Amino acid sequence: MLNNIKKQSGFTIVELLIVIVVIAILAAISIVAYNGIQNRGKASAEQSLASQIAKKAEAFNTVESSYPANVTGFGNGTGAAGHPKEAKLDDPTQVVDWTSSNVSLAATYVSGSQNRVVYRPRTGGACVFWWDYSASTPIQKIVTAGAAVTGNTAGTGCTE
Repeated sequence: MLNNIKKQSGFTIVELLIVIVVIAILAAISIVAYNGIQNRGKASAEQSLASQIAKKAEAFNTVESSYPANVTGFGNGTGAAGHPKEAKLDDPTQVVDWTSSNVSLAATYVSGSQNRVVYRPRTGGACVFWWDYSASTPIQKIVTAGAAVTGNTAGTGCTE
């Protein structure tokens, strides 16, 4: 008689719910970690681009004894007057010119624009702005070239 009883195998509903909850917790943790990795990657790329632009501005200054007046001033790398090969930007579309009418840089470039690096010529140097997305709120950072200073010094300050 005992041989006629069939044992049913399977998972109970409680066991299935526990597995689903554990998977959901792991998914939530990985999504948060992934966003942090993306933001650190963006910040690293923008910092690298800003440093590259500052170095190219220095190269331009070495050849021409002045800093480019705007992004197009870096030239096309043909070696013609005012366009030293060393200062050619790899992708000028990634860089935006500072204009006096664009005083709300943080609101403009933190909002998701692809052009998050801003070039600003200053007396005896240049300032390159980029945003650090790895912080809880994006922070504006500055890379300087030449005699440009990060403060509010008249004519040479990046933030004036």
